[in-house]
Order: sequence, then C-alpha cells, then structure tokens
Amino acid sequence: MAIVNNVLKNNNSKIEQEFFSILNSKEFVLTSGIKKIINFFFSSEEHLSQNDIEKYTKKNKIDISENQIKQVVEILIDYGFARKHKFEDGIVRYEHLHLNEHHDHIICIKCKKIIEFKSDKIEQYQINISNETDFHPFWHKMEIYGLCNKCFGNHSKKHVLLSMAH
Repeated sequence: MAIVNNVLKNNNSKIEQEFFSILNSKEFVLTSGIKKIINFFFSSEEHLSQNDIEKYTKKNKIDISENQIKQVVEILIDYGFARKHKFEDGIVRYEHLHLNEHHDHIICIKCKKIIEFKSDKIEQYQINISNETDFHPFWHKMEIYGLCNKCFGNHSKKHVLLSMAH
C-alpha cells in the first residue's frame, strides 16, 4: 500500500506543478494562502467541499477569503484539474484529477463516507454494452449508495434485500 501511496503522491505533485505553471503563465497572483490551499487540495484523496477547504484554512490560520477559495476551485475545474460532484446528500464536493485513472464511488448514506473503486470487469462490460447497442459513450459515472459495515451494525455480514431497506 505504501508503494501505491507514493505513486499517488508523485502523480499528484506533478499535476499540482502543472497547475502552478498554468497559473503563472496567466499571470495569476499566487499568494502564499492560495499556494497552501492548492497544495492541500492536491495532497488530499478526499472529496472536499468548499466548507472542508474553509475549515482547513481556519484551522491552519491561512489568510485567504472565501471568494479566493471559490475562484481557485473554479479555475481548477475550468482547466480540468478538478471535478465537481454532487452526491445524493446534495453537498457539492471536489476531487482533483487522477492521471490515467477512472474510478467510481461507493457512498454510505449514513456517515457519508465515500470509497473510490476501480473495476476493469465493469469497465469492459460497459464497453461491450455500448458496442452491442451501437452507442458511443463520452463519459460515465457510477455511484453505489448503501451503508458501510460500521453504520450497518451487527448485521454487516448478512445480505439485505433492497426491498427491506427503509
């Protein structure tokens, strides 16, 4: 797992440096506060909300306004360095670009934990279905909602029929 984490950190660092290069070429004023939130964003593997970023800035006493944070997040999205997600709970969250990696999400409806996963079998199945139906997909997303083992409680080893869910 440490090797995977090191690869992620290296890829994230490369993407972060590319983003800084673009901002520099656009003569964007890179204050120390902006640099710190960009570094925080790219170093996190979480799906961050605007509120999460603001909490980070307050906790770390970073001098940056809410409008500056919004501006940086919008630039990240505009240049393709971040994606905006609105999961079932309605909170808008952002995740940074992952080089050459598509992934999907499993979301706990109780604790809001988000787990990323990748399945080559599912990806291939989607390609096969698209080919069989003469469809030309550009993108897709998969979100699976349910309860994690911790939230499900003592019954976590048992399967529950969807019809039994409340």
